[in-house]
Amino acid sequence: MVKTGLEFEQKLCAKLNEYGCFIIKSKSLDHDFKLDFLLIRFPTSPTYVSLGVQVTCRVNAAEKVQEFLDLHKRVQVADQVVYLEFDNVDLDQGGALSTLAVLLDVKLNQPYRRRRVLGARILPNNQFGVFQLENYIAQLRESKIDQVYSLQTQNNGSSPSQEIEGHIETFHRGKGEGKIRVANNGHFHFQIGEVVDQALLIQLKSLPIVNATTKLNPPIRVNFTDGGFTKDQKPEAKYIHPCVHC
Repeated sequence: MVKTGLEFEQKLCAKLNEYGCFIIKSKSLDHDFKLDFLLIRFPTSPTYVSLGVQVTCRVNAAEKVQEFLDLHKRVQVADQVVYLEFDNVDLDQGGALSTLAVLLDVKLNQPYRRRRVLGARILPNNQFGVFQLENYIAQLRESKIDQVYSLQTQNNGSSPSQEIEGHIETFHRGKGEGKIRVANNGHFHFQIGEVVDQALLIQLKSLPIVNATTKLNPPIRVNFTDGGFTKDQKPEAKYIHPCVHC
């Protein structure tokens, strides 16, 4: 089991080399451009690519993400760069293969090919998601602002919005909406934009069925706040995140 970020990065590069990837590492890439390696060619492919990768086991580090984004908006050292987060991933249990899948997705998926700077995260179950770093940073900052506001209202003697516990029971990936079941068997409706946790966001966006409602088995346990009602008078959930104290 790797103990440091450097050991994790070295093991990942060794795994990618074993798969047949051609990668380049240098002190300049690391120190000057925050890139742990540059992917030049995929296994068995005759085509050369240019994909810079930052590897990190620190998730939700807004300042670090912002620094990476700002740097690569100013300079271009590769056709594309990706800020790749690993959320408690075991490279020997499918994590390295998921990394290869992420990098292939970035280079071969048409919508991603048009973006020069991207973010991605691999989850403990080896599911992954690719996303825009600008949106990710905005979500992280909104989450922190919400936490500070809750603390301030408690210190002022006011009562913050009471969090509700429930289970995400169904989700329609194409529409970006779903239902959360609560204790009295009632339901709250939600939009994907109200999910403030990046790992949960990736999990929902990774559901295999796109154009139909998926019943989650098991359902995902979450906390949220009461957002009032939708336009058609259905209870609405806001600020949805995984249940922390469940």
